[in-house]
Amino acid sequence: MLNMHSEWLRQLPDLVHTNRELGLMLRETKPLDYFMDIVGHEPDICIRNWRMFDRLVAEGRFIRRELIEACSDSPQLECRRLFYTLPGNEW
Repeated sequence: MLNMHSEWLRQLPDLVHTNRELGLMLRETKPLDYFMDIVGHEPDICIRNWRMFDRLVAEGRFIRRELIEACSDSPQLECRRLFYTLPGNEW
């Protein structure tokens, strides 16, 4: 069933990028990736993903920008927004 689902996603007219962000950016198919989570409540999978992206930032292959601000719906919480771009796409 999983293979059928994966094949179905590959046949969609628009590229579905969920869980494929890093590979798409490495192939320069996707110039920007964006993550948002509540500071202190980040799922482990997000932290692992950020580490993979950050290795490429350290190599100069990606650029990272981080913005932390009060969450609009819950101002007592802080929202982290992470942007990773390919060089030359830092809009």
